[in-house]
Amino acid sequence: MINEPPIVDPRFDYVPRGVAPSVYDLGRRWNPDLEYGNQIMVLIKQLYGVF
Repeated sequence: MINEPPIVDPRFDYVPRGVAPSVYDLGRRWNPDLEYGNQIMVLIKQLYGVF
């Protein structure tokens, strides 16, 4: 049996799985900011050194 990590964000249960197939689709789904997905990608690119 695989142990699942605990859900740490209480909003998780309110968002149906599969509604945001891309990180860019998270705006207005997970966060009210339309630029939320773009902001995540900026952070990821900074972390990995991609500019």
